[in-house]
Amino acid sequence: MKTAYTEKELHKAFNRIKIQAISNNVFITTIGFHLKIQFTSSINTACTDGVYIKINPDFFMGLEEPIRLSLYLHEIYHVALMHSIRVGTRNRNKYNIAGDYVINLILKNNHNPIPNDWLYAIKYEGLSTEQVYNQLPDNMDPPMIPDLVDLEGSPGGDSKNDKEEQAKIENIVLKAVAASKMSTDSPGTIPGEVEVLLDKLINPILPWNTLLANFMSSLSNQDYSWNRPNSCYIHRRIYLPSLHSDSLGILTFAFDTSASVSEEMLVEMFSEIEYIHKTMRPEEMHIVLFDTKIKKIITLNPDDEVQDIIITGRGGTSIKWIPDYCDLHKPEALIVFSDMQCMPLQKNVDCPLLWICYGVEDDFKTEFGEVVIYKPEFAQ
Repeated sequence: MKTAYTEKELHKAFNRIKIQAISNNVFITTIGFHLKIQFTSSINTACTDGVYIKINPDFFMGLEEPIRLSLYLHEIYHVALMHSIRVGTRNRNKYNIAGDYVINLILKNNHNPIPNDWLYAIKYEGLSTEQVYNQLPDNMDPPMIPDLVDLEGSPGGDSKNDKEEQAKIENIVLKAVAASKMSTDSPGTIPGEVEVLLDKLINPILPWNTLLANFMSSLSNQDYSWNRPNSCYIHRRIYLPSLHSDSLGILTFAFDTSASVSEEMLVEMFSEIEYIHKTMRPEEMHIVLFDTKIKKIITLNPDDEVQDIIITGRGGTSIKWIPDYCDLHKPEALIVFSDMQCMPLQKNVDCPLLWICYGVEDDFKTEFGEVVIYKPEFAQ
């Protein structure tokens, strides 16, 4: 590391702002103490992958102390908001910029100083990172200061290491939330979008046990039991009942991935599937991706990851394929997520059919099957 500053000077300066950060709140302090700090000249400013915070020593020492604190808190909030996980397949630079806008608004509202060359716009007040992302133009230049999130080896890929790093980040944030709620942190300390993300699996929008019980005969003897804690959450010290039975069969879901379906809607749809997959643990899940026709059919076993699914499609919408698919595959039941921007189904199918419809009127009906109106969280 080529720098005019010694390790002792750097860590003395950093420890000063770390002590100041402790007085911020328990939520942020807990996350900060879980992150490893590395001074390196290999980057221009600062960045984080959710496990490390890397800082250019000359850049850091060139800042006034209050701005050093803002920089440190900025990096922590990238982890608190789980940006390195949530970016998914989005444009990383554009998502990085959206995250910067959201975080700098938080800092400003908490009376932390923001330099003029940091990204800040009051018009994004109250918006989630994804909502800001959708309002930004494509092909934006990288932000001047600080350069964040897009660190080599960042979670979100397919490798075992990526998933392990993602689990580490989730566990850090869960511990911080728990510590905050047991402390004297004031209401609103935990950013709203963090609470939404962590509650998603535990509290899905749709009452799946009730919905599926109406369509799946194999659910007739299902029940939740505290005698069998849900193993998906034990490692996080969260004890939830598990759904158990002698046999929870094969569930088939079809997802409209046409261009009329927003990225936020896709995220929410797959969050619902994540809940079913991890909580109910069916024997198999068949995921059908479609736009004008079937684009891909994916089989998920209990230990597979929903997040590994790659979205394909994004053309128009048609459901003409449904009768032929049911004749060929004979699903026990078919649950279809769609905005129904297409011609209605012209032929009935020989299995229970449930439509999860969004962006439709409350009195929307179909000739075949039953309808549940889905009210997405981002639209509420």
